[in-house]
Amino acid sequence: MKLDRIFKDFEDRFLRKDVEGALLWRLLAPTNWVLFFSPSYGRGDMAAEYYSEILFDGATLADLQRPNAPQIIINATDLPTGVRFAFGQWYFDLICNDLGQYPLSRAVAASSGVPILFTPITIESFAGSCEYEPPAWLEEALKDATHTPRRAEARALEDYLDREKRPWLHLVDGGISDNLGLQAFYNIVNLIGDPRAAFDKIHHPDVRHILIISVDAHVKPKLEWPFKRSSPSLIEIIGSISGDQISLYSLDTIGVVRLAFERWSKQISTPQRPVTFDFAQVSIDVVRDDAERRYLNDIGTSFDLGDEEIDRLIVAARKVLRESPELRAFLKRTQGRSK
Repeated sequence: MKLDRIFKDFEDRFLRKDVEGALLWRLLAPTNWVLFFSPSYGRGDMAAEYYSEILFDGATLADLQRPNAPQIIINATDLPTGVRFAFGQWYFDLICNDLGQYPLSRAVAASSGVPILFTPITIESFAGSCEYEPPAWLEEALKDATHTPRRAEARALEDYLDREKRPWLHLVDGGISDNLGLQAFYNIVNLIGDPRAAFDKIHHPDVRHILIISVDAHVKPKLEWPFKRSSPSLIEIIGSISGDQISLYSLDTIGVVRLAFERWSKQISTPQRPVTFDFAQVSIDVVRDDAERRYLNDIGTSFDLGDEEIDRLIVAARKVLRESPELRAFLKRTQGRSK
């Protein structure tokens, strides 16, 4: 299968390539200028084509659907509403679109498409043209007496059922609506309301051990403008505000998700089949060495990192993960060892 080698090839084919320079070259190439005059083609589409060439080899979302394979959810944000949109059967059923034939590279381009730098990835809705019937649990969530997160999620999904309201989806960076990607599985269980039924829906009816590894790439670089009398620029203000908001939102999300999964694992446990839950965090904030943490925080978000930066990020992430008490506990329970 074309995706089987992606973990082996990713470092050479993407991580250590000057992706930023390659995209810029394509943007400036005269042969591509005519494409950018089209209202249906933008920088996001260009990035998706490039990702398909260098990494995904034309794979579609159907290539992710294999027996006994992990459930993979790629998140994006629907720009007009700020609603999280997941590239999964659940969401594609709402808009009567073909998930299996959708290019994997376009899903990834949408998920990582920072607004302004990249144009949105657009999907047409054909809602109402198929025989899709909303599940009973969606109707139940809409009936919640108070404005619960479950009802808010259900209303957002309900809007996709009406093509007159939402004929086109304009998708950008998933981090805007769910920076850590933790809301995806949380919302599935929360919306359905029954954790056992929810795990059955994602093809894990006999779950015994639940492990969440949360990877947070948010950095806190040293700011120069607080040490100056002159006011910061607009870009500096926007960067500072958005970064702080994302960090605080991420901490809140971790707390909510962690407590929920602890509760759900207890609900589906039985004396004969106990279900365990562990939550491991990978974050630059967890790096113990002060000098190394400062170095990693100064690495900017870029599609072109130097070899030393990449090497030190990999070493730090591996060390943080291996030192995680919860991961070690999980491995000890499931494999009889802690390393």
